[in-house]
Amino acid sequence: MTTKQWLSRATNMDAELSELYEQMQKELSRLTSGTQNLSGDVIQSTQNPYKFDYFVELVEQYMSLMNKRYKEQTEILKAINRSDKRVYRLILMKHYIDGKTFETIAEELHLSDRHVKRLHGWALVEMGGIINAME
Repeated sequence: MTTKQWLSRATNMDAELSELYEQMQKELSRLTSGTQNLSGDVIQSTQNPYKFDYFVELVEQYMSLMNKRYKEQTEILKAINRSDKRVYRLILMKHYIDGKTFETIAEELHLSDRHVKRLHGWALVEMGGIINAME
């Protein structure tokens, strides 16, 4: 696994988390869009006692993936924080944790895009050594 791949593990889960979240929202909408039939004092209940099972399964998958992402992110942050150079830490955190582009990072740090990319390359070299020392 390359240094970039190692650092990208947490943000790579974001697309899957978004997809699961959308599925949960759709399922919740489906579950809550029904109407109840009232006849006198009796409320008719659902015919399917298992209708919430799929929603619960989606929530469990989402929470499991969130926990995995949190663990990955924590490990990545520990590695990034071992860098002695503040600018390396900022660039790596903004890119691999916050998911920001190099252009956005350059704007925030008041640097040129080219310089941020150069610093990123140097930071990756340093991170390679840090990651190897951690493993």
